Amino acid sequence: EGYEVTRGIAKTGVVGILMQPWALLEDSATYIDKWLNGYGGCLGSIAGVLIVDYWIIRRKELSLRDLYLAQGGAYHYTNGWNLRAVFATLAGASVAFAGMYVPAMRPIYHWSWFIGFGLSAGLYYGLMRGHTSAARR
Repeated sequence: EGYEVTRGIAKTGVVGILMQPWALLEDSATYIDKWLNGYGGCLGSIAGVLIVDYWIIRRKELSLRDLYLAQGGAYHYTNGWNLRAVFATLAGASVAFAGMYVPAMRPIYHWSWFIGFGLSAGLYYGLMRGHTSAARR
């Protein structure tokens, strides 16, 4: 048990160094324009999927019992992964990030949270629409 905690601390330390936080903070334009906009695009995409799933698809009803079932519950999907949600999140984040690298899409990047949110929410709703019976067990 103690060994696993030590490994977790070491992994966190390595990731922290690889992220190079000092490089992000040395230039405010880079920090705001790249890091915060990119992070916002990812968070917007995640929020889009979560909000659509809870408020629209499940209509604010969750099965507490099924939340803790390893297999066979309403939230099991494919080996525990809702691949439709993963796809929608990655698609929303990818389009939100495209403006960082594609100059013609730069205006999209300035609105990365909203673009990621809207795209992933709409895509997730469309992908789950035919599978609502499985989602509302």
